[in-house]
Amino acid sequence: MTAARRPAGSQSFLLGSRRTRLSFQRTRMSADRTLMSIARTAPSLIGFGFTIFHFFRSLPESAGAQVVPAGAARDFGATLVAHRRADGHGP
Repeated sequence: MTAARRPAGSQSFLLGSRRTRLSFQRTRMSADRTLMSIARTAPSLIGFGFTIFHFFRSLPESAGAQVVPAGAARDFGATLVAHRRADGHGP
């Protein structure tokens, strides 16, 4: 079909389909970036949790006579989560 025989709206249809295809690609790339950021953040949060756990576990040895409650690490972690949600940053 030559340009003279095409309907008037066919060029706009082609441009629209290209834009739609690009918007799908842009959305897909955005979802991939989000997934990669989650995959990067999750291990660091797990590592931070282990650090807090080991810190509270070694605290009685370095504190001498002071006794650290058994659930101190759990309570500290719950406080961090509650504080983050209270600031409006959490889910």
